Amino acid sequence: MYTKKSSCNGYCTYSKDNQFCLGCLRTPNEITNWSITSDINKKRIELTSPQRRFNLSEDSFIKDQLGNYIAVDKQFKKVISLVPSITQTFIDLGLQNCVVGHTKFCPQPNKHSIIIGGTKNLNFDNIYNLDTDLIAASKEENTQEEISRLQEHYKVFITDVTDFEDSLSMIETFAEVFNRKTEAYDLIHQTLEKLSHLEGQFNGQTCAYLIWKKPYMVAGNDTFIQSWLKHLGFINVFNDEPRYPIIDLDNLVKLNPDVLFLPTEPYHFQTENSQELIEAMPHSKIWFIDGRTFSWFGSHMLKASENLLL
Repeated sequence: MYTKKSSCNGYCTYSKDNQFCLGCLRTPNEITNWSITSDINKKRIELTSPQRRFNLSEDSFIKDQLGNYIAVDKQFKKVISLVPSITQTFIDLGLQNCVVGHTKFCPQPNKHSIIIGGTKNLNFDNIYNLDTDLIAASKEENTQEEISRLQEHYKVFITDVTDFEDSLSMIETFAEVFNRKTEAYDLIHQTLEKLSHLEGQFNGQTCAYLIWKKPYMVAGNDTFIQSWLKHLGFINVFNDEPRYPIIDLDNLVKLNPDVLFLPTEPYHFQTENSQELIEAMPHSKIWFIDGRTFSWFGSHMLKASENLLL
């Protein structure tokens, strides 16, 4: 289900004293012997990386999910989050007080954090008035134009989450630079344990997952939503379509999925505004679902798993 990627992030340059790699924070000897190192010792080494980073006399480097390297001086202490699920992840890692800015769609991390607009309509004046070490963004939820503008002034970590591995890897990276490795290990362990009980639960049932109305749009392949559907054992009738295709109702009726998911976001489907679908698909089970369940990546995976197990 989840295999941790190598500790190597590709920034293979040693510190000036040749003691540590500035990318993975391992010693030359640890790197050489990594393939024969026990899992327990690997974890021990990885847990020491924040302290090693802090003791360096030069910058170390992390890599975001688009392959951009970001310099880290000691550790980060302040962050602006442009994505609700990322804000929730910082809260669940015990980093709520590190969040100095968040969008109007995010959970409130603390009483001092400032709202900096929406995910696709940022308030740059509010952002420029904040002191931050990092801005956490999303390729999918934020616009390229606004991200590029931020990159002119700030260190921006861009997420690109399309599956469980991306989601859990993101948690590990944020925990690494904000010194929450132990909390991340516990969170990921609990999440994987819950997910294991859900795997294949709906084996063989077909489904469609709508995300929008007027026009109707669905979740297709290469999406985090599809990763959830596949894990649960569903066969997405639009799995051959990339990302979020526009569909017509006639085609949906023709495919006749066993289950039709109608989430609360990004479009808020309710019984009142879904009568056309309900009447057109009498043989499909209509499942009104909290939109965060399958679309919020990061730490929310644990809560989603717990709710699905009820």
